[in-house]
Amino acid sequence: MSNRYDAVVAAITRVGGVRSACVVDAIDGIVVAESSMVGTDPAPLAALAASLTRKLDGLLSVAGHGPPRVIHLEAELGHLMLKPVSPELLVVAVTDTETNLGLLRLALTDAAERLE
Repeated sequence: MSNRYDAVVAAITRVGGVRSACVVDAIDGIVVAESSMVGTDPAPLAALAASLTRKLDGLLSVAGHGPPRVIHLEAELGHLMLKPVSPELLVVAVTDTETNLGLLRLALTDAAERLE
């Protein structure tokens, strides 16, 4: 793992309420770098995030829009937010319900810019 990826993941996890953060290979759905709380397996998260991004990219294309800038899913116990860095790379965060989502979005945007 590269120190650059580790630094990006560390910055995301500094946002309060982030339970897991990872950099994901968007093509293969493989974890490039991660930091997760005990009991959180980043491998299935990475695979699903990559698949979801591809499917939403197709949906947005059919709708006449460009690729997604940020994908945000809200669930009963928290949020999943991811930001494509490029067609090959994503940054992903899993949070609890109390996370400041604006701050998280800024952290993901900063992470993406650092990885471009």
